[in-house]
Amino acid sequence: MLQPQVGRSGKVYGRKMTVEEVLSVVRKDRAFYKSSGGGMTLSGGEPTVQFDFCLALLRAAKEEGISTCLDTCGQVSWEKLEALLPFTDIFHYDFKHYDPQKLKRWTGADAALVEGNLQKLLSRGCRVILRCPIIPGVNDTPEHFAAIDRFSADSRILATEQLPYHSIGVSKALDLGLMPFEVQN
Repeated sequence: MLQPQVGRSGKVYGRKMTVEEVLSVVRKDRAFYKSSGGGMTLSGGEPTVQFDFCLALLRAAKEEGISTCLDTCGQVSWEKLEALLPFTDIFHYDFKHYDPQKLKRWTGADAALVEGNLQKLLSRGCRVILRCPIIPGVNDTPEHFAAIDRFSADSRILATEQLPYHSIGVSKALDLGLMPFEVQN
């Protein structure tokens, strides 16, 4: 069951839904998926935080012949990620910072786990698109761009996307207490 979150302001983000309720929304675009080659993408936050729901939804979509994509930062145990492989056609995989200490500072993520999971996905022949959000003053450095280039040189990565920073989710993240740093304008 997908769970809503309540912010400090009392505002509710999201709504409680079952796998069947989500699929009923996804099915409405089946003709578009067929003509475009697209499908359902689970994103977030991090969809694997609600692992049981994520697994059930991916499995149900695949059973209906709907193509699936998981947008992940890789901050999940390999055992859980591996369990999703049979039900995931493509991975959008975040690469947020080349420096392990800065990655930990800005995201709380363990660089060894994130990179290890990426390498395991690639070694299993998974289809991976590397997604690199570029945040001014955080990771817009020559060293980070060089690291992106090194990863992009791996022929097993389908594509690399550099995503410009935007502040669309800042107010929501602040309300939910998810931003451990002050936003620079």
